[in-house]
Amino acid sequence: MHLILTINKNIAHISKIEKSDHYKKIMHELSIATELFKQVEKIIENEHLNKVISITLKVGKLHQIVQESFNFATEVITKGTKSEGVKIIYNEIPISIKCNQCLRANEVKDFYFICEKCGSSEVELVSGNELIFESMEVE
Repeated sequence: MHLILTINKNIAHISKIEKSDHYKKIMHELSIATELFKQVEKIIENEHLNKVISITLKVGKLHQIVQESFNFATEVITKGTKSEGVKIIYNEIPISIKCNQCLRANEVKDFYFICEKCGSSEVELVSGNELIFESMEVE
């Protein structure tokens, strides 16, 4: 039997540790995965579930999650738990901005935060910074 639980909660983001770039990147994914699986373990316990099959995350492009690093962190964190072997499904959210001058909204390409219509740099972020624990499949 499979059960789908849908959760719309932002995942807490833990500050990066200032070390080498490689170390910071691994720590970035590890800290996010740790917070995610703290929430997952609470759900498993509260709902008396047996096993987590998959977890779906909505990840804004600004978070720059490296999927291979996140998958490795997940494997390490979940070893010996009811989440061991879980599949992580990533849905990327593009970076979108809204121009404060001409009010046009557009998607950002190559981290270039300039309005495509009028060239203004007076823009606000509309999407792309999200990190949402969207759902998980369990048995």
